[in-house]
Amino acid sequence: MIEAFVEREVSEKWKQKETGEPYFTKEQHLRLLADVAEEMFRSQRDRLDIDLIETLTTLLLDEWEIEAVRRQQVLDMVRMHVLLARPADGDEASRAFDHPEFRDWFTAYALKDHLVRLVADGPNSGIASFLGTAQMSDATARYACALLDRTEPTVRIGLQRLCELAAAEWRPTYLQTNVGTLIPFLIDGVEHAERFEVDASVVYTSLVFEATLLSNVIFTGGAFVNASFYGVVWDDVTFADCDLGEIKISESALYRNVAFRNCRIEGLRLILSDGEEVREYAPERIASALGRVGSKSVSTLTPQSLRKSCRCSLRLLRQGAS
Repeated sequence: MIEAFVEREVSEKWKQKETGEPYFTKEQHLRLLADVAEEMFRSQRDRLDIDLIETLTTLLLDEWEIEAVRRQQVLDMVRMHVLLARPADGDEASRAFDHPEFRDWFTAYALKDHLVRLVADGPNSGIASFLGTAQMSDATARYACALLDRTEPTVRIGLQRLCELAAAEWRPTYLQTNVGTLIPFLIDGVEHAERFEVDASVVYTSLVFEATLLSNVIFTGGAFVNASFYGVVWDDVTFADCDLGEIKISESALYRNVAFRNCRIEGLRLILSDGEEVREYAPERIASALGRVGSKSVSTLTPQSLRKSCRCSLRLLRQGAS
């Protein structure tokens, strides 16, 4: 829908009267709106003054070497862009996106460009300041990763450099949480021959793993907040030295060759196939609940060790039949 709006602007509205040629290409429209959304994200505002939007536009006009005779018309058009409306309170001096999802999508478009530069140029891409500004939404991370060309080499380099960024950030900032939000969406469903290794002290928030398709990956040293492993399809997934807190699992999920090694598990919420929820906190009952899920999802559970502090190492072993 967003791209349809932009294409209509290009083909029907943002056109030169003399020649009928568009002022901007589709990609230039997306870049402009992404810059506006990124500025909103960095300033943590849901609107920008028109003067600032015009400044951002002028910088792009310089970068794209747009001829001077067209610039004033472009600046006039920006004020009337279909995706930049007056705020709900009618403030004439500022513009906002009609819906927060639009803002999130264009923030994701900007983040996608940062990720591309991270893979190409390394840590000097500028993504660290972006990720350290504020906590981004799950939707922004999902959209950004959907916009990427997620081949195995690209994802592998991106993972390595995101982990390096987290390791270099010695003080707690939003970067650790944002990297933890990005990683599951970055590797979700990506086919790869060699194991993905995610060794980083990052924070994984509640829903980022839900309904993911993961295989041949190990997560080391992560901290999880209300983690939900609901509706996943996992094969050969290992969590090592992670603080998992209380996790949510489901009978509807598929856990095959899933291991928790030297992880701290404080509690477990098991969602049954009928929608009922069972909560467990004792180590032995956590192991039993995980075993129940294993028996329902083509896997069996073998507890390797259980400690009184609830630091446990559990392994879901694949059954012969699937």
